[in-house]
Amino acid sequence: VPVCVEAWGACPPEDVGCPWGNYDLLEIIHNKKHPEHKEFREWTGLSPQQKYDSEFVDLAFINDNLARIQDIS
Repeated sequence: VPVCVEAWGACPPEDVGCPWGNYDLLEIIHNKKHPEHKEFREWTGLSPQQKYDSEFVDLAFINDNLARIQDIS
């Protein structure tokens, strides 16, 4: 069974587009004055007080998913 032992940076949300789309997303969700701030925070599932950590990686979540892929094979 494959196992992820190290990772760098959080995976961008699905449908963010391209690397530039991810940079735009990060700028918007950290700028309370941006007109799309609330919409983008809701889209990413962030509560009003929750901070988005673009460096957080959940290795347990990744490895659980890898194990499920192995079970399907």
